[in-house]
Amino acid sequence: MAIAVAGLAYYCGGAAAATVFEVPPGDTQALLDAIRQAKNVPGLRIIRLAEHSSYALDLVNAPPDKLYGDLKLEGSGSALVGLLGVDDYGQLFVIGQLASVEISDLVIRGFHADPDQAGTNQDSLIAIRQTGSLTLTNIQIDDIEAVHEGGVDGGVFSNHGELRLQNVRVTNVTSLGVAIVLSNWGTAELENVLMTDGRDLSEPDPSSPGFYVYNRPLADANIRYSTFLPRSDLAKPDRPVRLYTGLGGFCCQPTATVTASLLLDVGCLPGSGGFNLVTDSSCTPRKSTDIVGVPAGPLRVDAEHGYTVVPRPGSPALDGVSKGGFACPATDAVGVARPQDGTGNGKARCDIGAFEAPSPAALFEGGANGLFFDASHDGHYVLIQEVSPNRYFVHWTAFDLDGKQSWIFAVGSREGDTITAQAWLQTEGALIQGGSVDVNTDALQDWGTVSVRLDDCLKGEFSYQSVLPQFSSGSFPLDRLAYIDQLGCRDSSP
Repeated sequence: MAIAVAGLAYYCGGAAAATVFEVPPGDTQALLDAIRQAKNVPGLRIIRLAEHSSYALDLVNAPPDKLYGDLKLEGSGSALVGLLGVDDYGQLFVIGQLASVEISDLVIRGFHADPDQAGTNQDSLIAIRQTGSLTLTNIQIDDIEAVHEGGVDGGVFSNHGELRLQNVRVTNVTSLGVAIVLSNWGTAELENVLMTDGRDLSEPDPSSPGFYVYNRPLADANIRYSTFLPRSDLAKPDRPVRLYTGLGGFCCQPTATVTASLLLDVGCLPGSGGFNLVTDSSCTPRKSTDIVGVPAGPLRVDAEHGYTVVPRPGSPALDGVSKGGFACPATDAVGVARPQDGTGNGKARCDIGAFEAPSPAALFEGGANGLFFDASHDGHYVLIQEVSPNRYFVHWTAFDLDGKQSWIFAVGSREGDTITAQAWLQTEGALIQGGSVDVNTDALQDWGTVSVRLDDCLKGEFSYQSVLPQFSSGSFPLDRLAYIDQLGCRDSSP
């Protein structure tokens, strides 16, 4: 049976079948209607957003109803976007008692929350009541502002029931008061989670830091393969943001276990399952496999494509879980398969933190071939082709310092994630009848060297060092423009 109501379609099968609400692209009212109507439907309800759409929500004048019962919200790669204003503080999701809610494949961006607004009974942007359960999978949460007066609850999460975060990235959470991202009164499970750029914009007070995760009395938190970084923009003074407090609130000591996670200048470990990398030199290891007081080393931080923090060669986080298969998730926070041989030593080991570096060997099995370009400088294209095992042809259409167009050819080999090639400049040639090319090899001029480093199958960096003064040396980012047919990309394969 299919029924259409005010632009909303939902489908009912037999008694055991789920009820599915299909929400049209960008139709916020249909989304609100689906949440409201789902409360009156027994059994499992599924609210399915349109693929890669955007829904603008006004949390003050038209907030979503509470979520009850067995409910799945399938985001389909869409975004919920807040209508930011001076006084538009509200709640996005409230998980009611006895509810079991799953939300997946969604971006949540640009909302205001006021956990302690006097007289409004509001709390965090996302709240789980006692006996309620919320699971978030493949979620990006960005640009959240919160106002605190006393710091009772977190700006993003307040959990009094069960909260599970898997493949979740929380970035750019600002507060006025005490900066808390997740206030946990119940049970919290975090796997492949990134939290970064948490900031308290009030006057700096090092003795009163904010927290990414604050465990309340009797609470329990289990954090695995996650990454916690401080704010990246230090232009404004603020209090530091820590991962966790061991104070335990007003009574009983809570428990928290952190495993195979990267803590970059965000405090110490409350409890450890092993294989953590903690950069704060004032901390002490909790397990013999914890690495404490050691710099994180090279990290590739990409804040422009959904925010990733991938260890590079030389980082102790790379293949840092030295015991093979140690409670390793199947993928990282963005779907790259775990474990991979990031160091190229022939042994696949999980990386510490929320992100797995692709194996250079797997990455270059087809993934290197194709056409790349520099998005910021029109006319710079780089073609890569493996012509024989570990032998690569690189063609760069470039310009010299005077703006003259030049074609540069290079041949070289790969070591790790980088191709290094000897380059020549072709100065003469002609197109002859029949379409073939008459190349004068005597006109090839020694040009210098080029190198291509691939971070994954979609992006990397091109560097060059020319012996000719009209070219000099430099580097620029590469973005994938096209694949070679049927080769695809192997950076997500073990």
